[in-house]
Amino acid sequence: MAAAEEQPADFGEGLKQLAALGLPEMKDARWVKAPGGDEEERALTQSYEFREMNLKLRGGVWKLAGEPARMIEFGSAAEVAPAGGEEKEDAGEEKEEEPSLLQKMLRSHASKNPPKEASAKATDPLEEADSKSISEALGKAEIGKKLAERQEYSPSEVPGRLLIFAAQLQAAGKTEAANRVAAAVFALPLDKEQVIDSAVSQFADVGYEAATKAFFEDRDWTKYRDAVKALLVKYPRGWKRAGGVAMLVPGLEKRAAGTRPPPPALPGIELKPEAVAALDQLLDPPADPDAPDDDALARSRGIDLSRFPAAQRGAILRSLREQGLGDEDDSGSGLWLLGTSEAKPDANPATRLKAMKMDGLIALAAVAGDETLVAMPSSNTRDSYSYGRDRSLEELAREAYDNMTRPRSRGEIVTSLLQEVLPAGEDDSETDSESVAASAVEFWKTHRGDSEVQLAVLYLNEGDEGQRSMAGNFLANHADAEAHAAFEKAVLGSGDPGGFAVEVTAYLEKRKAAALPFFEAYSKVLKTALDGVDVKNMDYARGNYAIQQAGSVEKFLKTLAVKVGATSLKELVEAAMKSGDVAEMQGLAAALASTPVPKCLHLVAEPAAKATPEVLMQLLQVIVQRTFQNRREHKVNEEPAEKLPGEVIALWRPLIERAEQLPEIDPKNAYFPSWTRGYGGKTCGDAVAMALELSTYPGSGPALNQYADINGGAFNTVLPFVRSRVEAWTAGKTAPAWPDAAKVGVERKKEIAAKLAELPSGELAAFAQGLPPDERMALAEIVRGYTAENPAPPGVLELRLKVTGRRAYNFQMDHDNAILDQFGISEGYIVSADKIAELGERLAREAKERSGTQLAFFSGPMGLGAIACAQRAADPRKATVRGNPSQLPRYFEQYGNPEALVMLSSSLGYEFWSLKEGTVKKEESSGNRAGLERLKTGFEEKFGVLPYLSIQVLTREDADKTNNPEEEE
Repeated sequence: MAAAEEQPADFGEGLKQLAALGLPEMKDARWVKAPGGDEEERALTQSYEFREMNLKLRGGVWKLAGEPARMIEFGSAAEVAPAGGEEKEDAGEEKEEEPSLLQKMLRSHASKNPPKEASAKATDPLEEADSKSISEALGKAEIGKKLAERQEYSPSEVPGRLLIFAAQLQAAGKTEAANRVAAAVFALPLDKEQVIDSAVSQFADVGYEAATKAFFEDRDWTKYRDAVKALLVKYPRGWKRAGGVAMLVPGLEKRAAGTRPPPPALPGIELKPEAVAALDQLLDPPADPDAPDDDALARSRGIDLSRFPAAQRGAILRSLREQGLGDEDDSGSGLWLLGTSEAKPDANPATRLKAMKMDGLIALAAVAGDETLVAMPSSNTRDSYSYGRDRSLEELAREAYDNMTRPRSRGEIVTSLLQEVLPAGEDDSETDSESVAASAVEFWKTHRGDSEVQLAVLYLNEGDEGQRSMAGNFLANHADAEAHAAFEKAVLGSGDPGGFAVEVTAYLEKRKAAALPFFEAYSKVLKTALDGVDVKNMDYARGNYAIQQAGSVEKFLKTLAVKVGATSLKELVEAAMKSGDVAEMQGLAAALASTPVPKCLHLVAEPAAKATPEVLMQLLQVIVQRTFQNRREHKVNEEPAEKLPGEVIALWRPLIERAEQLPEIDPKNAYFPSWTRGYGGKTCGDAVAMALELSTYPGSGPALNQYADINGGAFNTVLPFVRSRVEAWTAGKTAPAWPDAAKVGVERKKEIAAKLAELPSGELAAFAQGLPPDERMALAEIVRGYTAENPAPPGVLELRLKVTGRRAYNFQMDHDNAILDQFGISEGYIVSADKIAELGERLAREAKERSGTQLAFFSGPMGLGAIACAQRAADPRKATVRGNPSQLPRYFEQYGNPEALVMLSSSLGYEFWSLKEGTVKKEESSGNRAGLERLKTGFEEKFGVLPYLSIQVLTREDADKTNNPEEEE
């Protein structure tokens, strides 16, 4: 590779020919950072296959010259839309869209305080650095080997993308970099023709997708046909989708010529005229002038499009649009034969057909085989292709046609509508239109006279899981006694009453005391059916899972008893208190799941006052679990929508003063006391205060750790602040607010950023701790906002890899300074990839004496400095990482069951060292496991915060015990 770097071959002419097939004018184009936030999520170069090459490119997209600004993807002609108005380029440059306040502030700092490397960076542009990275990665034997192994059955698109990137470099005037990348691609042990074909295919795909997108906007069949035929002429070879596109042309020709299919008909069956009219209109579904734009559509489904690359955004939008046919009444799923679904006169034709119930069903069956194309996108957009030698060209073409975005045929649309309402058992695999149509006709003949209740019972008995659920809900919510009787008869006579546990729960929730007789009967049949069955080991199913969650049949039935009044919540609380049983408490938590939090607190207050410390902790845990069901809906310092009634506060306020020490309880049975203790709590009253705060102000949950962070990582400062809040608001006073960076003005934030830029590393911590709480929160936000483009100032950079403290990551972890001393990790120790490697190798060598040991490094308070932590689990089977069970044991088999294994894990990747026959070996790593290489790259970048790093060792004997818990004594 070195020789190739000095005198690379000249691929200029070939790259020009490739560029002419699809690239736009790229003179004066610049290779820049990808737009938007997290590049790990956004850049297309972060695909799984690309990660296998262990590449983290500095650039992400090409910005073309001219206005308005246009960008194209890495190794593609596809355009990229800036997400969130943010284009990540050199700091200080004017942007097309308005950046955030924090980004403005950081860029202002970066422009006034350029990093020392600025002049060096100018001589090493992004494209030069990235072309070298690509060349080096492709020069590794293991990369070529993996690509070659994959080529026969499923060729990777990466080499083709890289070849297009070389063409992009050439078109942008970066000849040396272009030749470097092209030489590396053609040096791979791959079929060169296939690599070129892959590049050509990707250009053709971009053209096809653009033509298809334009068609669904203007619905011009002639224009679309001409564009598709032109693409087949332009790309006569190499286009893997060409066979499928060619299959599309005859249908386009017919639509362009105005050809329409004959009127629908079924032998011996008369179709309703209004149904026939709707079928005809289905060929030309009306466009929806009020359809939301892309961002609004995604937001309505809770999706943030800016988190995804352009290609993924397109697929997501296609999926969202395909869920309906342009009418709000059509969700694309559901048992539309049930219930009322009156269609408005101007509703789309599919909605009107569904509203016709059985008359609509038989009409749909008449055209299930119709291949006439409709201006509605296909739902199969997997873009999956097989390349086995035994596949015929016809099979490959059909697979491409089925999987690409294109207009659907009327028959495809109709088939999907029919499948929604034909009873589908779990093993039912009929999907072709002919079979579906035949089943629909038979279904119509057999059930056209059935009532909706009879159909619902049919779905309960013969439908799949989703149909059973919808049918159960339909019957439960039906106003007629006939529906209720039918539901109860179906469940009690099913032979599998446990399979209906979810539907029964919803049914009893709706009917309450009126369903008491059914509950009593259901209890008997359920106990009989599951007599002697190990509930915990039942096969997964919706019903089974509901029973498993409760812990036993008896406990599941207790939660149902509350719904029908057979047992009151008060009785359930008293029973749980009396037994003190963990499972009983979990059953109580399940029973309270739909009870408003104020009512829960009122219900538990009197028993809590009488409870022993141990039972009190379990009751408080139940309350907190109930609260945390919707904690993400609330913000810090947000006032509760429903404040606690005065009588509830009066009952709880004395409990804040309970002075008994927090009891020692196994965290498996109740985590709440140890959790409260971790935040500085000592008494039962402290635990009460914590539970009241979190139940009344759920948004306080995330604030707990933030408060500890701005106080030097001191978790024991949290509970005193919580008490001060609870004591205030329970007394009717204004509670002190949680620290909030939003309260700090713009100018003050600029002053803090400027101070961070001028202070030496040794003075930063004192400066930070000297700020008021709100400003400390703002400082933490600033430090965590530094990026490679908005680099951290020298003092912060120097500090981020220097150990400034030694303690546990959180109160769930132990910490032992003696272990750190043994490894020479004291304050002032500089974290680096090389030192991490040394630690990994040493842990592997000393595995027998150190099994279960973990060394960890993480960012210091407010992101300043690094903290070191060490622990050794007394029982290596209980080793954890950040308080969670270690994943290390499961990797032993993957690496040949070595004598010992060491794992480095971080947000930047993974690395493994093994001990085999007394020899330490660093295992081969690639992609998202290339921990050391990615650490080196990460440490070289100028962001301000050290990611969490954990290095852990385990012997095979200890791993075996963990993997086989039944051997535990």
